[in-house]
Amino acid sequence: MKRPSKCALSLAGIALVFSTCMPAGFASTGIAIEPRTVVVAVTEETDLAAVQSGGAPFGQGTVRWSVDPIELGTVDARGHFTAGPRSGTGSVTASLGTLSATAHVTVSCPTSRSVRDIAFDVWCTDSADLYVEARLAGDDAAAVAALAESDTAAVQKDLARAFRTRALIYVFADTSSYLPGVRRIFGERTGATAVETDAFFAPWVDAIAVDWREISRDVPITGLRHELTHRLVWQVTGSRTSPAELDGLQKAPAPDVPAWFDEGLAHVEESTLAGAGWIAVQDRTFTAAVSRSSHLSLSDLADLQKWNARTGTDGYYQYLVAAEAVRLLQADLGQTGIVAILERIRDGASFRDAYRAIAGSSFDVFTTAFAQRMRAAVTPYPGITAAPRARQSVLMLYGFTPGSLVTFSVSGPASLTSVERMDEYGNGLLVLGSGYPVGSYSVGVLGGDGKLRPMYAFTK
Repeated sequence: MKRPSKCALSLAGIALVFSTCMPAGFASTGIAIEPRTVVVAVTEETDLAAVQSGGAPFGQGTVRWSVDPIELGTVDARGHFTAGPRSGTGSVTASLGTLSATAHVTVSCPTSRSVRDIAFDVWCTDSADLYVEARLAGDDAAAVAALAESDTAAVQKDLARAFRTRALIYVFADTSSYLPGVRRIFGERTGATAVETDAFFAPWVDAIAVDWREISRDVPITGLRHELTHRLVWQVTGSRTSPAELDGLQKAPAPDVPAWFDEGLAHVEESTLAGAGWIAVQDRTFTAAVSRSSHLSLSDLADLQKWNARTGTDGYYQYLVAAEAVRLLQADLGQTGIVAILERIRDGASFRDAYRAIAGSSFDVFTTAFAQRMRAAVTPYPGITAAPRARQSVLMLYGFTPGSLVTFSVSGPASLTSVERMDEYGNGLLVLGSGYPVGSYSVGVLGGDGKLRPMYAFTK
């Protein structure tokens, strides 16, 4: 065990007073913070004082102050501490030359709070501060609280990293409050993006907003896990490594993470939820059709602004293509390789340099083979496949003539004939709802000659 320095004396792990090894001019002076422990509510302010060992204060501006973690709050040159918007524990440190002292700070969780004139009930779980719009029922609040805990645990396990701070999540009842709420709390610049989403992660304030009515329509609910993945990716890539002033908090510039890599990781994480495996099946089959066109290459999907501006069919398919690229990276490098790339980006590498260091080859090799690998993953082509979704069966119809009308015939314990228009890539979905009995089914295509061409069999 390393021998402790004789220059430092620890006082209950809260403040440090130095009595020897002083720089010139401080031969008999130590430093401490008063008070040594602070408990404040979110956004509340209080004053701290850096004092000499005899109790006399240091001159204003001579002491350097810092907060750890930085999300806990801010402190100015006078020692005036302002708590951030989330609860948690941390420390404030005062430094002068080689001297330093630390005060322990607790930011407590409120039970209710108004933010930008929006009334919230506040639920503080082990891992998150949930600001639940007051007009949501208690059962909904309890459901989202449980979801936040399970999703946080899953994301941390899958990325093999823990969140440094608690998540700050604003839960709006529905679109009527979600869209204006996002603009008022996160800033006007998020408005256009929020229109296209039912959940949103804003890295510049390190917070998540969700439209509960919309995300709760999914079974299982995947939207929150998607946004929590974004948050951990931003943490791992070092969005707090090199502080810079932004919106009143010390933040770092955006790291070099291609949009498809970030979004693909989040989309893949959605498919790991129990009952969400159909997402991965759709990604695999539908992207095979995209690979046959020049649309949505990885270079097209790298820029975040272009990603956010993309709408319609391509706005949907970009997530599928990104997810398949991430799954291929996982197959090639393992999840440890994925995290290693993120960490090299944190240390200042570009994505391409990080990939080369981990994979041992140029990323151009990966992109050149990407389309062919997507096509090779799907046989037969065109085709039909099915996957369960809760009490439904989702039929993926892929590789047909783009924009065409195709007549599908389903037979089994119940029968169905349906005419479906394929999208611009030749794909479509057909859902057998909970009303269809359990049993064995077959699916085929009815040709213009009235003959049925069987294509797929499955068990519901």
